[in-house]
Amino acid sequence: MAATIKQAIYQNYAAEISGGLSAPLAIGLTFQSFQIGAPLPNRVGPAGYEYPNAVRGTPVYPVTTRHKYCRQYRNAVTRTNFAGRYVCFTTRFGNGMECGTAEGHRLLGYE
Repeated sequence: MAATIKQAIYQNYAAEISGGLSAPLAIGLTFQSFQIGAPLPNRVGPAGYEYPNAVRGTPVYPVTTRHKYCRQYRNAVTRTNFAGRYVCFTTRFGNGMECGTAEGHRLLGYE
């Protein structure tokens, strides 16, 4: 489970690699800490499902991390530290795990 969630978080960042002139050539993600909380079911509320991309009742996992995100550009490398907060679940589209940022996700600084 942890490896699948880490891969889903990585894919969020990897989406920046687009081949554009200002896009990074490569990215890296290093987790200093990683914790999966107790799951809650995806529920229906007044506005519909809490997480519309998840099946009703599927477990939604709160995830807390500290991680370093590195971007390699043509002439530089950037390193950014985050206190990550995510909500992760298996999508209803059958394409694996999805992790969106949650309240409390914050940038800690640059190196």
